[in-house]
Amino acid sequence: MRSKSWNRFLSAFMIVFVLLLGACRSTEPEGAAANDETAAAADPAGPWSTARLVGELSGHDPLEGFNRSMFEVDSVIMDYIARPLGWIWTSILPRPVIQCIENACHNLAFPGRAISSLGSAEWECAGVETGRFLLNSTIGIAGLFDPAEYWFHLYKTDADFGRMFATWGIGPGFRLIIPGSKHINVRDDVGSIFDYLLDIRTYLPYSSWAYINNVVALHPQFVNAIKGSADPYRTYVMMSLLNRELQLDKWYYDYAKDVYHDRLPELPPDQGTSMPENLHGRRKVLEGYHSLGPVADTLRAIYFVPQKDRDWWYARLSIFNSDFEDKIHTRKVKVGLDPERSRLRYGFFEAPKPKDENEVRPEKLAIIIPGIGSIYNGQTALATAEEFYNAGYSVVLVDNGFNWRFMVGTDGRLPGYTPHEAANMRLVLQKILADLREDGKIKDPRIVLTGWSMGAIELCHIAAMEEKENTLGISRYLPVNPPADLVHTLKTVDAYAAGTKDWTFDDAVEKVSTGAGLQYVLTDRVIPPLDPEKPETFSRPPLVEDDTARFFVAFALQSCLAEVLEKTQREGKYPLPGIEAPCTMFNREDFYREIGEVGFMEYITRFLFPQMGKSMDELDTLAAESGLRAVESTLKNNKSVRMIHAWDDILINDEDRKFLDETLGDRITWFSNGGHCGQFYTKAFREELLSRAEEE
Repeated sequence: MRSKSWNRFLSAFMIVFVLLLGACRSTEPEGAAANDETAAAADPAGPWSTARLVGELSGHDPLEGFNRSMFEVDSVIMDYIARPLGWIWTSILPRPVIQCIENACHNLAFPGRAISSLGSAEWECAGVETGRFLLNSTIGIAGLFDPAEYWFHLYKTDADFGRMFATWGIGPGFRLIIPGSKHINVRDDVGSIFDYLLDIRTYLPYSSWAYINNVVALHPQFVNAIKGSADPYRTYVMMSLLNRELQLDKWYYDYAKDVYHDRLPELPPDQGTSMPENLHGRRKVLEGYHSLGPVADTLRAIYFVPQKDRDWWYARLSIFNSDFEDKIHTRKVKVGLDPERSRLRYGFFEAPKPKDENEVRPEKLAIIIPGIGSIYNGQTALATAEEFYNAGYSVVLVDNGFNWRFMVGTDGRLPGYTPHEAANMRLVLQKILADLREDGKIKDPRIVLTGWSMGAIELCHIAAMEEKENTLGISRYLPVNPPADLVHTLKTVDAYAAGTKDWTFDDAVEKVSTGAGLQYVLTDRVIPPLDPEKPETFSRPPLVEDDTARFFVAFALQSCLAEVLEKTQREGKYPLPGIEAPCTMFNREDFYREIGEVGFMEYITRFLFPQMGKSMDELDTLAAESGLRAVESTLKNNKSVRMIHAWDDILINDEDRKFLDETLGDRITWFSNGGHCGQFYTKAFREELLSRAEEE
C-alpha cells in the first residue's frame, strides 16, 4: 500500500510541476485587474456580455475540441452509467441514507481541506475543518451525520488545493475538461490530484461504492445545469465558473455564518406602489410584499417553483420519487412536411383521478406557453402546471416560440416576428390536440390557453387568428405580463446589458457571482407562496443593486438569443450574414465572442430582417404588427380574453399601461408589484390565475 501510494505521489508531483508551470504562463489570476493601475477605471472593452465574462474568468480554450469531446464522455457516463446505477441505487436507498454516505465521504476528505487551508493561511478555515472532523467522527458516528453544522454551526469551507493555488497567485490556466473531474481548468484539475491523494477514501478497500454514491448524487445537478441548453458544454462551463468563483471567495461559508449570526444587511425601505386608484381593471395590492423596486423584484420570479418537489425520502432518480415533475409525460409531434425537421417535444400531465370513483368531474385542459427562450419543462412552466393540475386540469406544456428547440422543430427560421411565431405555435397546438385525442388522453375538454411574457404575446395573436377560423376550441385566453410594444421591450433589454460598460473586471465578478449566490441559496429549497397572514419562510429577498439585477434580466434574455444564433449557424440552412468565426461541433469559442455583443435590436436589423427580405425602413411597420396593438380589436371585443399584469412591469411604459387598462377594462387584473413576473410566487397571484381561468 505504501509503495503504491508513494509511486502515485511521485507521478502526480511531476504532472503537477509541468501543468502548474503552464498555468502560471497562460493567463492572469482571478482578480488580477485589481493589481493593475487602471483597475479602478471603467473597462474600455465595453459591456460585460456572457461571452466576455466567461472568457475573462476561465482563460483561453485552446483545447476546445478536446474539451468538448471530454464533456461528451462525461455526458455519456451520466446518461448511460450514472442514470441506470442511480435508478437502482436511489430506489434501494432512501435519500437520508444517501446523504449519510455523502456526509461520511466528505468527512474522510478532511486532510486535504485542512492542509490546503493552512497552505492558504486561512487559519479559521483550518480550525473549522479540524473541529468538524473531530465532532462528526465522534458525535456524528464516523461522519454519517453532521452535528458540527446543525448543533455547533461549523460550516463547510469548500477548501481545496485549487483554491490554495489561487491564493498563491497562480492563474486558472487554460480550460481543461477531464472526465470524472468537477473542475474545468488546469490549476484546479492539478489541485484535485492533491485532494485525491489526501482523501482517506483513496486508501480504503471498497471505497468505489462511495464514489458511486457521489456520482449518483451529482446526476440531478448535472442534468438541471444543462437542461434545455442548445450548447450544454458552454452552459456547463458558465455554471461551473460561477459556482467556482463563489467557492474561491468562501462565499457559501461566509453566507452561512452571516445567516446564523444575523449579519445580513437590513432590507432597504419598502418602495411600495404608485398604482392609481381610478383604474378600469381590478386592483390587487400585494400585502406583505416588500418591494425592492421593479427590476430587483423581477428576480423573484425564480421563487415560483413546484410545491411538491424534492421528495424528502426518495431522490429524483428513484422509481418511488413523488415530485410533481416526475408525473410529466414527454411526447412528440411532427410539425410540417420537411423531413429534415425533428419532431417537437411537449409535456403532458394527465388530470388527477378523483378519490371517489363515482365522482364525475368536468374535463378541463390548460395549455401553457412559457416566456421567451423557455422550455416546456422549465421551473416556472412546471409551477404553473402544478397550479392547474391541483385544480383538476390536464396540462399541456410547450416550448416558447423564441426558443432554439421550437425553431428547430418547426421551420428553422429565426424567431422575432410575432405573427410568424404565433402561426407556428397555433399549428403545433393543433398537432398536439390531435395527438392527445388520437391517444384517448382527451375528448372534448374546456381549454384554457395561458402564457406569460413573450408567450403571452404569442397567445394574443393566436386568439386573433382563432377569431377568423376556430381550430383549437379555446374557451379562455389568459395572457400574463405581456409586453405591449416589442421595440420598447427590446430597447429596454439592450439598455440593461449596456449598463455594465462601467464595471471593472472585479466589479463584474463580485456583482455577478454574489447575485448568483444569493439566488441559489434562496431557491435551494421549496419556497411556499407568499401569504400576508404568515411571515416569509426564506431569509431575505435577493439583496442586489439595480445594476446587478439589470444584468441578470439581460443575461437571461440574451442567453436564449445566443442559443438561437448558434443553432441557426450550425444548421446552415439560414446562415447568419457577416459572421466569420467558425461554428462547428468542436470549435465555437470565437463564434460566441463575435456574437457576444449582439443585442436584440441588432439581431432584428442584422439577422432577422435580411432573412425575411425586409429593410430597416419597415421597422416601425413590423414592430407594430408584432405587438399587442396589432390585435387591439381582439383584446377589446373578445370576451374570452382575460389578462393579468403587474403595474410596475419593467417591460411596459405608461402608454402601454393606459392602452391595456382602457382596452381590456375589468377583464385585466393589475398587481401592485412584481416587476416582470416577480409576483408569480405569491398566494394572491395563484388564486387570481385560477379565478380568471374559470370565470364564465
